[in-house]
Amino acid sequence: FARNADNWAQQAYLKASNTGAFDYFGIAVAVSDNTVIIGAYSEDSDGQGVNGNQSNDAAGDSGAAYVFVRSPGGSSWSQQAYLKASNTGGADSFGRSVAVSEGIIVVGADSEDSTATGVDGNQADNSSLDAGAAYVFVLSGATWSQQAYLKASNTGVGDRFGYCVGISSDTVMAGSFSEDSSATGVNGNGADNSASNAGAAYVFLLPLPASTNPLASPATVCSGDTASLSVADPGAGIVIDWFTGSCGGTLIGTGNPFNVNPAASTTYFARARRTSNGNTSDTCASVVVTAVTCCPLDYNRDTALNLDDVSDFITDFYTAPAIPGGLQPNAPTYSDTAIVFGVPCPGFGPDAPSPYAA
Repeated sequence: FARNADNWAQQAYLKASNTGAFDYFGIAVAVSDNTVIIGAYSEDSDGQGVNGNQSNDAAGDSGAAYVFVRSPGGSSWSQQAYLKASNTGGADSFGRSVAVSEGIIVVGADSEDSTATGVDGNQADNSSLDAGAAYVFVLSGATWSQQAYLKASNTGVGDRFGYCVGISSDTVMAGSFSEDSSATGVNGNGADNSASNAGAAYVFLLPLPASTNPLASPATVCSGDTASLSVADPGAGIVIDWFTGSCGGTLIGTGNPFNVNPAASTTYFARARRTSNGNTSDTCASVVVTAVTCCPLDYNRDTALNLDDVSDFITDFYTAPAIPGGLQPNAPTYSDTAIVFGVPCPGFGPDAPSPYAA
């Protein structure tokens, strides 16, 4: 439903891409801006991960979740992803609960059966019936991928961890309504099981990914010229801070891409920061921009003397628009014309090569 002033109207009717009897599509729903996530905890395929095989019913009641997106500023909805657990199992009830915020989705599977604890533990066994789990998916561009597999710190049979989930920015909560400890307050003893079905809730802080593989274009520039620094698709709601000296050293700016004009060769450090709460990644990734002293005859400023300088000079000279007085804006200066005649580069020694000679 969408609101226009004080009036609400149905905007779309959503169904699963593999509608099946008793899948219970819609058992859980969540919305954030133009993204909707819908759970179907009794969906039956044995697919795994994102956009896997949804055409069979080989894993009864394993469950699934479906991501729909609305066109920006529009009213058209389409399915973007079909989500399954990374360890799909019959009767795991993946999709019992769902939550979404800023390009992060959490899906609960309260009947998942592994004995793993904490984050990204062993999910291959099935020896803790109905212990429960939750799965975190992140968006990069238009592609979702699983980032984390969450379990209780005190996983127990029948605890039903993941029966409900919630997320705000990079903080995730999972409820476990049948957990059995008699602990009280925060971080009490979760090891005993003397209070049957007392229940518990667990809070996870999702880490920001390191700003991997920052790029500089070009990687080598003439001293004082511009290089563009960038990180490939850091994710929704994340900006990149750039530092010199060290990770978290001298902040020189924020952006992706971000332009610099180094007078000397410089190492730049990139660190991801979430805009909603200021949380930053623990580590930086770095990239070096090499700044060299360029020959004045390096007309196109590509740090090399070659025939391209002659070609670019001639092209600019004859294509720059004329202005009164016969001068041409952006055309080569008088000193630039030296490259046409192969004058050795000043300061580079008498045997420095010239473009004309090349």
